[in-house]
Amino acid sequence: MTKQGCEFVANKMTGRKGTIFTATYVSLFNEYESEHNGKTVAIDSSLEHEKLVYKREWLIEMRKQNVNKAHELRNQDVKLYLELGKVADDYQRPRMATDFRNEAICAMQALPVGARREYSATEIGNIIGVSPIAIGKWANKLGVKRDADMSYRDHDGAWRYFPEALKVFQDNALEIQDDDLGL
Repeated sequence: MTKQGCEFVANKMTGRKGTIFTATYVSLFNEYESEHNGKTVAIDSSLEHEKLVYKREWLIEMRKQNVNKAHELRNQDVKLYLELGKVADDYQRPRMATDFRNEAICAMQALPVGARREYSATEIGNIIGVSPIAIGKWANKLGVKRDADMSYRDHDGAWRYFPEALKVFQDNALEIQDDDLGL
């Protein structure tokens, strides 16, 4: 990644960790430029390992921020649909108001009272950023499909996963994402 690329990524990060990332990478690039005047040098393997560890930690942080951003966007969608429902009520459009409220409910992923939340492979894939096929593959690897407390096969033959399974997938998200990307 170029210095400009790092600055671009760093500007997307927020808070204390974003500031630390920006300061660290910009100073490292400036140091490298002053030491080597743009010449290529041999790579020190121990330094390369440290960079990989730092990059992995950075990726973990970025993925957390992406999940938080997705939650924020979902909450904004819910608020917008509810506001649109009120506007439809004001214009005496009950059917439109109902449609907007239903969209809000879908965005909140509301549950019937007393029901246990279930997730499809597609939903879990969207949560951790991988394909539904990767979820099915990793459900087998992690033993999720063998545990009735974590999953079951519905009457259509599709696997449904409980929150306990989602937790297992989230705990292994980095490996699943790397595998899905072919890394």
